[in-house]
Amino acid sequence: MIANREEFDPPTFLGGDLFKTGSESESESEKNKTQQEKEEESCVTRPFKMPNGMEINIREMAFHCLNANFVWHGNYDVAQWLLDHKINEFKEKNTRLLELGAATGILSIFLKRHGVDVIASDYDDTEIESNFHKNLELNGMSGTIPFIRHTWGEHFPDTYTHPTPTHTGDTDTPSPRKSVFDAIVASDILLYIKSFPQLVETCNALRNRFFDEIETRGDGVSFNIYMGWNRRTEYHFVFFEQLKRTGWKIEKVDKQRIWVLSATDKFDPSRVALSPETQGDGVSSGGKGKGLGGEVDMSAAPRLQKQKEKREKQKRRQEKIEKETASPETGSPDATETRKVERFRLHEFTIGQLAMIVESIQILKIHHWCDYMEEVSEIFVKKISNETAVNKLDPFQLQAAMSVYSHMERFDRQHEPTVKRMTERIMHLFMNDQASPSHLAHFLHDLALWRSIVKTERRFGRNYRVLKFHPLQWLHTAPTPDETSAAEVVSKTTPMEKLGQHICKRVHFFTPQQLARTLRALSYLDFPDEPFYRVFVPFFRERIEDLGSQDIKFLQDAFNKRKIQDSDFFWRLGKRFQTVQADNVTVKWRGPMSIRRIG
Repeated sequence: MIANREEFDPPTFLGGDLFKTGSESESESEKNKTQQEKEEESCVTRPFKMPNGMEINIREMAFHCLNANFVWHGNYDVAQWLLDHKINEFKEKNTRLLELGAATGILSIFLKRHGVDVIASDYDDTEIESNFHKNLELNGMSGTIPFIRHTWGEHFPDTYTHPTPTHTGDTDTPSPRKSVFDAIVASDILLYIKSFPQLVETCNALRNRFFDEIETRGDGVSFNIYMGWNRRTEYHFVFFEQLKRTGWKIEKVDKQRIWVLSATDKFDPSRVALSPETQGDGVSSGGKGKGLGGEVDMSAAPRLQKQKEKREKQKRRQEKIEKETASPETGSPDATETRKVERFRLHEFTIGQLAMIVESIQILKIHHWCDYMEEVSEIFVKKISNETAVNKLDPFQLQAAMSVYSHMERFDRQHEPTVKRMTERIMHLFMNDQASPSHLAHFLHDLALWRSIVKTERRFGRNYRVLKFHPLQWLHTAPTPDETSAAEVVSKTTPMEKLGQHICKRVHFFTPQQLARTLRALSYLDFPDEPFYRVFVPFFRERIEDLGSQDIKFLQDAFNKRKIQDSDFFWRLGKRFQTVQADNVTVKWRGPMSIRRIG
């Protein structure tokens, strides 16, 4: 019987388990399990219905950093197209196929069952290879499909063994076979744009081996890649653009996004068709990212090119406004400040109103060319620096003020006292039921953003953008007697610990979205209490169907940063993320689009 997704829904949540620690909720039988048994429990084995009614048993892992643990929907579409157009031809010509990015191996198993000579390949990783051979074993095909471990961009192994001796029980060493293939199949492998140049390099290396092996070649002989890409992103155009520059012909052949990439001769680096922007210093005007001849030509993606043109237009407009408003007689600073106040009547607005005005301008994304944005921001920052000004702000205004700081005034020691007062104010309001969980979640999110600065570092011959986080010691330091009134008792509890206690007390007032955002912000604010994060796992297990893709990313960031290990929970998050991505696929000119579920 084919497994339905409902059979793997989380167990019923018990409210009494919410505040149990790890030692209280873990049974003795769980403690006595070996690591291998725990890994097996984190995997799910179920049959998938492929084209032509074929059922294939596949074991899916809970997590893998390269997303090689799931069966992606594109496998079904590629299998259907190959069955309709190519499989008979492969069998007649004894075509030797190589699958790149085989992952669980479902496509290779499908082709092998139809009599095609196929070899699987994926990243040089023990977990991927072990899971691939396990899936062969589940389908009674142990040792029938070789697996080649290969990292794109590196030298492809010259030979491989067939069959695999460790899964057939043979003691004799099988004779090696040359790694020369007549065609390549692939499905949903264009996930990471940074790996595109390495993938192009691997495709060209296999292409050269193919033509080196052929002694006499007719006009119709070509080396083909049959690729399926079933995700709605435009970055795949970057990959195809790089292939075109190395002599490949790109053709889309099916409505389900199937491409045939063909080459009729060997790859010659001296004949690479570089764009005019990349012929000089190797830097393309389209965007960033390592590519052939220097940088990736991001102009292949239409939306990114439009965004670049829009930014340039806004920049020209801002320069024009500054030129028109420039006066030959600058006058004194006091006179300039008076003119600003009189021009916009800013003296009539409160600090909270100014904060919400500036935040609204940012949300509308008109701050780059708004001629009064800088003036309003300067007056707002000057007014809110007053020690008593923050006490007059309500939760909405505090949230807006923190948003302004996070987008305009990234970490600056000059503004840290003001940010500290704002943080203490929002915490006080939340603990006294005057601020909602939504206000707290968005404020902490912007606070974590404010303390970060993006810097460029040179590593391994490349430039990397790195986030640097400045420590906020006052969040993790208990108040001193000088900071408390005589009537208050000085506690050793830090502000973050006190906030964590109140979040636990009021957890059922949070929506899953608000709690996910809050936990991520706390993790990036260096709140290190691991049991605090663990107690919310049952909360999210009960409400996992309410989580969207952004909420799952927040939870992943929070738990990974605090090194929370729960393979079952991460597996459920991964499956929910895959379902949300599939259900939300839309194409502008076609409207909502449904994707066939194959498991």
